[in-house]
Amino acid sequence: MKKEKNIDYLESRDKQLWFLTLLLFLLIAAFLFLLTLQYTSLFGEPIENKYFYAFTLLILLFIVYLINNQTHIKKLRKQIEEEKKKTDALKEQSIRENLLSLGTKNHFEDCLAMEFRRSQISSAPFSVLVVAVKNLAEIDKKYGFGKGNELICDVTRSLRNFLSEGNSLFRYSNQIYTSILPETDKDKMTTLTKKINDTLSKIRTEDGELLEISINSASFPADAESLHDLRKKLFEPFCNEAVE
Repeated sequence: MKKEKNIDYLESRDKQLWFLTLLLFLLIAAFLFLLTLQYTSLFGEPIENKYFYAFTLLILLFIVYLINNQTHIKKLRKQIEEEKKKTDALKEQSIRENLLSLGTKNHFEDCLAMEFRRSQISSAPFSVLVVAVKNLAEIDKKYGFGKGNELICDVTRSLRNFLSEGNSLFRYSNQIYTSILPETDKDKMTTLTKKINDTLSKIRTEDGELLEISINSASFPADAESLHDLRKKLFEPFCNEAVE
């Protein structure tokens, strides 16, 4: 939107410059014509039509130049708009790919159950991270779903910077995102959660509005004795009703 406004502003300024330049040229032409008229009157030489034709030709050439310049600017604007459309299309494709790469809620539940059983057998701890963008609905309403998706991509990219290659991200709901971290105990998870919170708290909208980020985490076996207790500790702060 800002780029389009800049293009409109430059085009408007060019039209103003076009008008002022033409006016200045006509004034100079009139001045030279009067000066020539005075010269011929002083020296008694006849006024020839060639002076008039010369000035007319110069004016026509200058007008042609200005029209050509304006046409070039319009072509340039069209090229810029086409490039912007291509850029927006690539951005939308990148956003879709990023969002589609996130696991679903059902996939998360399956992975959580598998990791819980593995942890029980191996006695190895694991942790779960839950990130909620609480004002995402307001952002979608204010800026549109496209901008909301861009911000979600910023959040998920930031999260991936803290996660190991084998740690998947899941879209549990429109506003809630999760990740399972094997071999991560409560102390490591507490440190990691603080770093993630510090990073996500810096993400802003194009108007400088901060995202309302809420982060929760839980570790097994430190925070829960069963899968039900673990899920309850993770999600109950974000739900109006208890987790079944």
